[in-house]
Amino acid sequence: MGTGTMDKPILKEKRIPHNLPDRIQPFVDREEEIQQVSHALLDPHIPIVTVTGMGGIGKTALALEVAYRLLEQERFAGGICWLDCQGRDNILETILHTIQATFGLAPALTALNEVRRYLRTNPCLLILDGYDAVAQDMEILAFLERLPEPSKALATIRDGQVRLQRQEKVVELAPEPLIAALKDSTRQVREAAAQALAQLGDAQAVEPLIAALKDSSQQVREAAAQALAQLGDARAVKTLIAALRDASWQVRETAYEALVQLVRGQVATTPPGTPEWARSQSELGRALLACFEATGDSDALDEAVSAFQSALSVAAPNSADLLLYLNDLGTGLSARYARSGRLDDLEEAIRVSQQAVQRTPPDSPDLPMYLTNLGTGLRARYARTGRLDDLEEAIRVSQQAV
Repeated sequence: MGTGTMDKPILKEKRIPHNLPDRIQPFVDREEEIQQVSHALLDPHIPIVTVTGMGGIGKTALALEVAYRLLEQERFAGGICWLDCQGRDNILETILHTIQATFGLAPALTALNEVRRYLRTNPCLLILDGYDAVAQDMEILAFLERLPEPSKALATIRDGQVRLQRQEKVVELAPEPLIAALKDSTRQVREAAAQALAQLGDAQAVEPLIAALKDSSQQVREAAAQALAQLGDARAVKTLIAALRDASWQVRETAYEALVQLVRGQVATTPPGTPEWARSQSELGRALLACFEATGDSDALDEAVSAFQSALSVAAPNSADLLLYLNDLGTGLSARYARSGRLDDLEEAIRVSQQAVQRTPPDSPDLPMYLTNLGTGLRARYARTGRLDDLEEAIRVSQQAV
């Protein structure tokens, strides 16, 4: 995929009047859609073209790219006028004044007549960006319905079309080109694609963004982590945990924030006290524990222990996840003891490890792990207190774990 506007020539002079914003660079190339829009705008039978798609998918960037290409080709000799429809009062009046100022029209008693006269005698392109904001304005709709030939209009809109009685060409933008752009040869394009995908909320972008966390560019890895946090998909948790060990501190910091935002979002959207809520608390605790192990942040460790305790507090005695929650809490408490030396944390870690061992069937493949954890806790307490019974018990459970 090419880099779009990065290789385009710079306009040397402003021969055709226009008020276009600066070209968006890098532009995630959508050559097929650009050609569809351009051809429709040059079709004498189509007065208006609508570019539609989800917020953040690149409608504004595409409309701007089309406008600059038409400007370079010296199309629409009467001028190209960019109209931002967001947050305007007296919208038709403002639009007419913007058109007058862009095309250098002299003030007139009736701006509408003056503008219509110019559009009828000079081929112009009007671009209404964010048309959703004025979609219910009957004056704007009437103005577009009576747009004089040979002038044209291009509108960007999130949902649907302008719905004129006249013929209208609708071009819908799909997320696939953005996903493909994550593998573009240019770093700026890959980064821009990740940033755009963050706004779409499309589940099919999750796996490509997970892969982008291994990109050679630090900026792309950061953008991918931020996008995954926005998407809030649990599939990203393991990869974000791995990114906590990234060579770049910026990526590590972004992965930390993204990971916590993602798992906290899962907790917030789950009904409290339910088995699903307990699992999300456990997931949050493991994520925070990983953050502590990577950064040494004691606040993350304290929050991890609290999350593990919350999961365990609502687990039913016969829950299939109970042993997991006991093991999680024991691990978190042991880590906090190693960090702070608080004996009550070690005592509690031993207690929950004992519960995990007692509740585990003898033939369970997890039993050796639980026995090992218990033995580690008992040895730590022996080292702290000198209690021989702890040492003897530690030796016994360690032998049983083998």
